[in-house]
Amino acid sequence: MKIFRNFGIVASVNGLSTKEWRTKRVAKSEKKSSNVDTYRIYQEDLEPESDVDGVADEGVELMAGGWDGAFNLTTSYRMDSDIPRPFGDFESELKYARYKYKNGNWTQRQTPEEHLKDVMAQKTSANNVAWMVSNCDQTGGADQRFEYVTRMISEGLKMDGYGHCFDNVVGDRPWTIYQSNGVQWGQFAKYKFYLALENSVHCTDYMSEKFWRNSLRQGLVPIVSGTHKADVTKMAPPNSFIHVEDFATPKELVNYLDYLDKNDTAYEEYHKWRLLEPDFEKPFYMQPEETMICGICKEVTKRKNLGFPKRIIKSVANWWWVNQHDDQCIAGQTLPSWIHEMPIVSMENSFDELKHLPMQTL
Repeated sequence: MKIFRNFGIVASVNGLSTKEWRTKRVAKSEKKSSNVDTYRIYQEDLEPESDVDGVADEGVELMAGGWDGAFNLTTSYRMDSDIPRPFGDFESELKYARYKYKNGNWTQRQTPEEHLKDVMAQKTSANNVAWMVSNCDQTGGADQRFEYVTRMISEGLKMDGYGHCFDNVVGDRPWTIYQSNGVQWGQFAKYKFYLALENSVHCTDYMSEKFWRNSLRQGLVPIVSGTHKADVTKMAPPNSFIHVEDFATPKELVNYLDYLDKNDTAYEEYHKWRLLEPDFEKPFYMQPEETMICGICKEVTKRKNLGFPKRIIKSVANWWWVNQHDDQCIAGQTLPSWIHEMPIVSMENSFDELKHLPMQTL
């Protein structure tokens, strides 16, 4: 991200856990700058467990000292970021499902009943589950999910596999296209379920395009693992998903999928959210990057208009790697002792002068 000096941003650093950090870092003189009319924004795109091959260790090492406390704001897929940029959201999926967007306006493409009937009409595959995956074992979470699916298949899972892990790479884009006058359903719409299994385990709020684009937008019910169930419940449409952790064994899950496959009434309950009405007052962005950029503009403009209130985050490294649901997110990573020795850092307990301004100024 470029440096917007006139706008009040010194720099947005794209995750110090990435190999590109050295080329993106702010100059040392900028780090030591005492300017009060600028904000340094810490940006992350990938979950902590994706920082493999020692990259996470290198990133944390680089954060030691002044860098770790040099940032004022955060932006990432985590909903507790100052500027959240999730991979998808409930309201956008509702709008995609039944409405068309043109010249800044939304008009209904299908009634709720027409849309649900259209979704169900696509379910023609003898195998009811689809999974597209190319990371078979590059992280601990990827290895666990592949082993779990292998066990499901041995218990009778009816699945079609796509991607490098199955030597069945999809050539063209398989995604559904939502047009002005109808829906051009994609390659996966014929299935009832999609395995939205993340590479990581319990990394806060990490719910990728596997859930949104690959599942809901294709008319499928996502079967989720990796994402903590509390996070899925918080972000997903109501009763729209099946979570692996609700089943004691792979066999129990396979049996439940077979039950839903034979019972349209029970299966349709997972699509009832499609009948709800979206909130058109909430802003709509086509891509997560747009969400982030617009969010940064709004946040910094607000703070600029209020005289650049100070914001101090004691440790973005502690917030990113340690402030997680449990240790599963960073399993296999070796973090330095200093990152664990401090109290847990959150955006809520970070100092923000904005919170202390008189209400009439906000």
